[in-house]
Amino acid sequence: MTWRALLLALLLACTPALAQEERDPAFAAQLGANCKERYEAYLLGAYPRAFAVSPDRARCGYSSGGGGREPVEAMALKNCGATCTIAKRSPPVPSEAEVAPPEMFPAERDPTSRHLGPNAAAGALIWSPGSIAVNVIPSRFSTAPFVRPFNEAKWDVWRVDRTGPGEQTRRGGVLALNRAIDKVKQAGYRRIVLGGQSAGGFLSIHLAARRPDIDAVIATAPAVTGDLTDKKPEVAIQALKEFDELFAVRRNPSTRVAVALFSGDEYEPSALQRATLMKRRADEMGWPILLIDRPEGIYGHHAGQQVPFALRYRDCLLRFVDLPALDGGVHDCAKITALGR
Repeated sequence: MTWRALLLALLLACTPALAQEERDPAFAAQLGANCKERYEAYLLGAYPRAFAVSPDRARCGYSSGGGGREPVEAMALKNCGATCTIAKRSPPVPSEAEVAPPEMFPAERDPTSRHLGPNAAAGALIWSPGSIAVNVIPSRFSTAPFVRPFNEAKWDVWRVDRTGPGEQTRRGGVLALNRAIDKVKQAGYRRIVLGGQSAGGFLSIHLAARRPDIDAVIATAPAVTGDLTDKKPEVAIQALKEFDELFAVRRNPSTRVAVALFSGDEYEPSALQRATLMKRRADEMGWPILLIDRPEGIYGHHAGQQVPFALRYRDCLLRFVDLPALDGGVHDCAKITALGR
């Protein structure tokens, strides 16, 4: 480890504890079967969140990501019913200044995740959200639920929110994410996984293919073209061409790619054609690709940002990243799960 990496590691170790809500096995053991499942879903939800139970633990309800603690708790109580009380709630989220060491800019730690530091963590997962408007809830509250199981598996979670001047453009987004990867790598993390939604997923694939130090990338509904509902056919053709070009470079033969596509995605040029393009690139260049292709019951451009996707695919995605080796070709979760046994 260089002196710079050592200094960064010491600085990260001294930063304040984050607002991670730990799993409570003793509490879960008191719940009925249905409420155990809801508690699992609750633990994947965005902050702020609250979980309500009845006195006998037979009824429960939860709410998450509602924009404020009071409305979230009111909704959890409503979902649970009469006589229920709030049993679990997320801790207050620290300010951006508390979780964004200037030495790491433009990377910042996800404020809702446990942070172990480069020496103790399994690696770093760097999350890139989709493009956002200036006046929406800060995107740092909205790390995808499927990322949380990685944090439980001792991966530190970092974010690159691309809120600076020009960073919502493709070129600016690539530069910001590239700088963040450099900072996280210099801090001493042994393994790097990129993850992203929509534009964040597209940028993550672009850099994972072009850097030698990325272990894997997970992209849900990757896109940069925008809503294609009323666009001319040539716009969709261009979007397919740009997606194919992501895989034209393969800097690190060990880098693996997971892509999730969804039915009802207004940003999707053609899931069928994108699957065909990935198969061709996998066959020609040896790319190991996990394709989650339009899963039943999970719908829309933001499906990868939702709890049902995380509940169904968290184990598959963890195995996909942790497998010691993966042959080239397009794989599904059934094969990944079988290989992980």
